Amino acid sequence: MAGSIQAGVRLSNIQQVTPKIVHMHIPKTAGTSIKSAFVAHYDLSRVCRAVLEPEFAEINPDDYDFFTGHIGFDLASQFGHPIVSVLRDPIDRFISVYYYWRQLYETENRRDPGIVAAHSLSLDEFAERFDESKLIQQFYNQMTWQFAGSFNLNDRRKRIELTQAEVLELAQANMQKCAVVGRKEDLPGFVSDCRKTLGIELDIDKLNVTAKRPLIDEVPLSTRRRIAQWVPLDLELYWSRLK
Repeated sequence: MAGSIQAGVRLSNIQQVTPKIVHMHIPKTAGTSIKSAFVAHYDLSRVCRAVLEPEFAEINPDDYDFFTGHIGFDLASQFGHPIVSVLRDPIDRFISVYYYWRQLYETENRRDPGIVAAHSLSLDEFAERFDESKLIQQFYNQMTWQFAGSFNLNDRRKRIELTQAEVLELAQANMQKCAVVGRKEDLPGFVSDCRKTLGIELDIDKLNVTAKRPLIDEVPLSTRRRIAQWVPLDLELYWSRLK
């Protein structure tokens, strides 16, 4: 299949048909709100319902115009459509997921291992749990690995021969191939880039917001340093996006 369009390439301003788009959703980066904003432009029957990477093996891509899910760049690029994604300050993303999981434990009675750990441990204690695969998949350089290839931990293990520097370099190269890569901290900028590059106007509301969580500056520096051990490559990727 054809690759995604290069960053900065604009679709015609006179284009009448909403372009086919792939949203590479990194968890807790306003993805639910972004999905809702995009879906408003499509016939719902043309919006792919697959979310996780294995589910996409069962669909016919020609049946859909908009794709969104917890997928990596390898899969996203196979559709041959413009790719959009949003990054988030990695330490703040870690904190948000932790409090979101605690919220799921209380409001939805969820008992996944990571959710149980978040409920039973303080944030500081949680940041020391390097022994659970669920946590490793969600937190250990998660953003970098999605751009480097895959969301799934097992697929990442297939690239065990890559050095950390090579993984980061691959992620940065793939990020440059996306049509739009925004930041959760600057959604107006993401909206503006989608308008300029894709010719689509988004109205992003706040959905699926984590309640009862501290601001990043309210978290002790010692805890933030523990969290930083989970996301060294993500920090590099995020700050390279700001340059």
